Amino acid sequence: MKKIFVKIYYFFKSEKAIKNIIEIIFYVLVTLIISLLMPGNLSATVISTIIGFVLSTFLIKIINLLFGSLEDKIKVSGDTSELLKLYNADPSYKKIVELNGTKNTFIYHEIFVNDGKHKFEVIDDKDKYFELTGLIENNFTDLYSIHSRSTKSNEDTIRLDSVKVLDDKVVFYTSRSNFYNHLVTNRAIDYKIVDNLRLRDIYEHGPYIGSLENSKLSNHVGINALVFLNNNLLLIPRRAGDSTISKKCATASIAAKLHFPKDCSNHIDSKFLFNDAIIDDLGSRLKIDLTKLDLNKVHIEFLGVGQNIYEGGKPQTYFCVNLDYDIEGYMNLLQDKKKQSAIDKDSCIYIANFNSLRFFSKELLRFSSINQVVYRKKDGVVKPVLKKNINKSKEKEVTLGYEKSYMLNLWHYLNKIEK
Repeated sequence: MKKIFVKIYYFFKSEKAIKNIIEIIFYVLVTLIISLLMPGNLSATVISTIIGFVLSTFLIKIINLLFGSLEDKIKVSGDTSELLKLYNADPSYKKIVELNGTKNTFIYHEIFVNDGKHKFEVIDDKDKYFELTGLIENNFTDLYSIHSRSTKSNEDTIRLDSVKVLDDKVVFYTSRSNFYNHLVTNRAIDYKIVDNLRLRDIYEHGPYIGSLENSKLSNHVGINALVFLNNNLLLIPRRAGDSTISKKCATASIAAKLHFPKDCSNHIDSKFLFNDAIIDDLGSRLKIDLTKLDLNKVHIEFLGVGQNIYEGGKPQTYFCVNLDYDIEGYMNLLQDKKKQSAIDKDSCIYIANFNSLRFFSKELLRFSSINQVVYRKKDGVVKPVLKKNINKSKEKEVTLGYEKSYMLNLWHYLNKIEK
């Protein structure tokens, strides 16, 4: 059955006109079926039309949900077992994350785990721009079209060319790419261009994951951070249904690409990468009004950097952030937004008891949510509010799919607190 859905998806993925025709056909067919079942008078016809419209709309939403989930699986494989077979030359790629007596296996290549003994340096070449290979350029339209159910727009990104770990410091070499390059490389690594041929088979075929220096993929810098409030409460966003990956899944508190400085300098240095960018993301991702934020209550710790093998070795930096605020204090920091970020936006943020996190299955995470920050739109303004009264909130069990990079953030964090 899954193979049938995949074939249907590939056929219709880039044809918006056909999609609209299918929706119209759904409306007509369901209405006709209801009409045949109803008595033949005018009122019954009207009723059957309304019922047909409602049922058709419901069915289309279900189909779009299924196709959205299927889109993610077609673009990037989340099959850890298969990836471990492909990248079998280095046993250290296999990572175990244990949560409350439950555990799952993941695949990841850590480049550097922060030991507190190294300084950090960024050497940024803003004039160096990544170029797609001829094969990817020739298949650009096909690769781009698989993101048809994702909100997207193009902008320059910061590429990580290499990381050099020396005796006393770690040097990050950066350049430039753009988000569309990302969509047709890292975020389309397992799409079958022709027959069963994928970009992974050509550029990252194993048995090792390729180095950043030799990679043919866009490889923009990813930022992942676990953000804690007082009493070990963890902020867990849930992605919207039109994200480019991990639709409707739990992610790290901050899960975003490294953006450019707000001063428009286009200059990336170590202070920006390891501090200022995280502060900015507290505003852009978690809706905190930075003018209200007491920076003395913000504690940022860099955990490490590595390659996300699920996305073809995409570089990710991992952090832990402690905010010295309780729930009420956090809510007082939040600001209204005229609109949310178009790319990979979140639908809500759970305030969860970190100690409750556990795996429900290989693909599902379960946790106890103390409360939930949701977004209410009024007069064109998106306002963050608590779903439940702060004085009446009770813990609620939540079960969600999760982004793989979120688990790798947890792997770094759990290793740190165990030492």
